[in-house]
Formats: sequence, C-alpha cells, structure tokens
Amino acid sequence: MHQQRSFLVLGSGGREHAIAWRLARSADNPVVYVIPGNDGIAADPIIRGGCPPVPVNDFKALAKFARNHDITLTVVGPEALLCAGVVDYFRQNRLPIFGPSKAAALLEASKAFSKEIMHSAGIATPQSEIFDNLSTAISYVRNAKHPLVIKVDGLAAGKGVVIAQDLATSEKTLRAFLANGPSGQSSKIVIIEKFLEGAETSFIVVTDGKNVATLPTSRDYKRVFDNDLGPNTGGMGAVVPAPQTDPALAKHALQRVIHPVLDELQQRGNPFCGFLYAGLMIDNGEINVLEFNVRLGDPETQALVRAMPDDLDFGLLLQNAAHGTLQDCEIPVETPAICIVMAARGYPDAPVPGDIIYGLTDSAHPENVKVFHAGTKAVKPGEFTTAAGRVLNVTACATTLSDARQDAYAAAAQIHWNGAHYRHDIGRE
Repeated sequence: MHQQRSFLVLGSGGREHAIAWRLARSADNPVVYVIPGNDGIAADPIIRGGCPPVPVNDFKALAKFARNHDITLTVVGPEALLCAGVVDYFRQNRLPIFGPSKAAALLEASKAFSKEIMHSAGIATPQSEIFDNLSTAISYVRNAKHPLVIKVDGLAAGKGVVIAQDLATSEKTLRAFLANGPSGQSSKIVIIEKFLEGAETSFIVVTDGKNVATLPTSRDYKRVFDNDLGPNTGGMGAVVPAPQTDPALAKHALQRVIHPVLDELQQRGNPFCGFLYAGLMIDNGEINVLEFNVRLGDPETQALVRAMPDDLDFGLLLQNAAHGTLQDCEIPVETPAICIVMAARGYPDAPVPGDIIYGLTDSAHPENVKVFHAGTKAVKPGEFTTAAGRVLNVTACATTLSDARQDAYAAAAQIHWNGAHYRHDIGRE
C-alpha cells in the first residue's frame, strides 16, 4: 500500500490557495499544508492540513516542519522566498522541494540580468538601456521617442513597471524609482525599454531544467480599471487560454524562448527547475519576451488550475520535475476558465482593511464557480473581513469562455463590502 502523500505550499495569497486546492484534488486525497496561508485557506475543507503557525521566513523551522510531517514535496509560491534561497536550504538538507535555486531565480530578481541572459541566448526582447544615474536617465528620455517602458531592476510585486506615454511621466517615474523605488525603497538600477504593440500572453511551463511540461497559455489584466486604465497592479484578472494563441505559438515559444534560456542557465552552472514564466508580446506571429518570472503568475494560476484536466495529477507532475524525471508534455485546456480579482477600497494606492465581506458562501454559487482567498481575515466562522489590497479571486470554468465569464461575474455580483471594486471587462474581447 502506498503511503499517503502530503504537500507543503509556501505563500499566503490567492495563488497559493489555488495551488493547494489543485494539489488536494488528486485522486489519493493528499494532505496539503499552507504556510503562512491565510484565514480563507485555513477555512477551506479540502485543504486538510490548514495553515500551521510556522514563520515562513525561518527556513530552519520550515525544514523541521517538512521533515517532521514527512512532506512529499514542498511547492514555493512567491518569488521573494525563491530569491531568498529557500530552495537551496531545503536541497542542502535533502528535503524535496519544487522551485529554482537563488542563482537561477535571479532571472526575475534582476531585470538587467534577465536582459543579459536573453541577449546571450539570442532571445528576441525589446531594445533597452540600463541606467544607475538619475540625470543620465533623464537626459536619455528627453531625446527618446515615447511611449517608453520604465522598469525597476529588482522585485517590485508587479508594481515596478510604468508605461510612460510622455516625457513628464518618464521624468516623474525615474525620480520616483531612482530616489524612492516602488515600495518606498531606493532602487539602484532602472531599465528603459522600447514600447511594443501587440497581444500580451503569459506562457508558463513546468521544467526540471531540461524537459518541459507546457501549461495552457493565459492572459492577465494589470491595470486597475476597465479598458486598461489606471495604475498597474499585481493583476486584476486572467483568462485561460489566452486569446489569439494556438499550438503553433506554443511550439514557437518553446523553441525560441524556453529551451534557449534553460540551455543558457545550464551552461552557466545554474540549471533551472521550477515554474518558468515568459511574458510574451505577440505581433503578427513575432514573439518578443517582455520579462521572465520564476514562479506561477497571480492571478493566472487561479484560472489555470480551473482549466486543467480533472484527471491531471498536478502533484505528481511537480514531483517528477523536482526529481529530474519529467517527460516533455503539453497540459491541455479541459475547459476555458476566468479569474476576477475583487479588490479592497483604496487599492492599489492605499487599500483599507477591516471591511466586512457579505455574500461569501460557496453553497450560494454554482459548482463550476470557486472563490479563492487572497487577503481575508476571519472574524468568526464563515465571516471574513478584508485584509489586503487584493481580497478575493472569483473563478469559473465552462464549455465556453463566454459562459465561464457570465457565471464568474454573477458570483462576484453576490459578494460585496464597503468600497469593493473589480474590473468588468475581464475576458471581453
């Protein structure tokens, strides 16, 4: 008789709720723990391990928990933990974990490093210049054609990119980034990039460093308001599959983007194992890479797990990758899926916590709807308040994206709190 599997998911948002939920749905009913998790994850009956009180930044404590609970595999959600070296620590202690090393995670931690890798590997990416001096950067934008894309070099939780339509915006952004950074911290380096037109697509794979399992394409919506207006956010919604994509595109992206970057990292002695996310801009069949991330996207994950085939053993797929036994494959879309992010009042500038959430009962929604918790706090059983900028992820899957969209928006309309807001154009093409 096989020993029952158990999984540990690291992270606290809607992405981690979705990963844990998908792992728990395997046929052998594995026990899934989420550290630190959130109150909504802890209240989900399918996630039987709940959210143990272990400090997520204490790698020694995490490793002790994994060892004591005989964890089959630890899966890392957020980039900050990967860039801090949690995978290296677990591997040094001979504990199975899925994710890239600290050295390989530099692909996301430094956009300058990422550009260097792309140039070395011959991967198409927008023309860019790197600056560490404010006056030099301002001189450059004063002579450059707008719009421009200005990026912070380091991690910025999805808020370190500004599309500057004019010189005034460029100068304001450069002063903010090089003086204060997107989170109030000074950034030493910015990348100024040529703006490209086209359809943006998230192309994510599972890899052991050599072999690749291709996940369905997805599209996320970054701006806070309808019609792509307002500031960038961590993501206001997603659809799977991405519009205007086909199998030929995936094959093209594997050949021109994924395998070249994996080969380049391998040659440098930093093989990449984990989720590799390529943000693509597609125009007339031409692919340019806007960025690499070293983890699953948020909120793409929430739609992806709903679109995957029910009989897919997601845990086994990640186990095989972690152990270097992955086989090349393509995970098909079983049903189109959508994720709508419901945000707190004041998001993204100054989100207000503590508002009571009404209408949040799974029994009130159809079976094809699932609400993932991104930032909630339980005040009593079944009652939650807002606790972060992005609060809930309302997902649905159906035979067509149009049907999924209709069901997800109907479910979102039943949920409300003071100042709740969400985009109404997710999946509307």
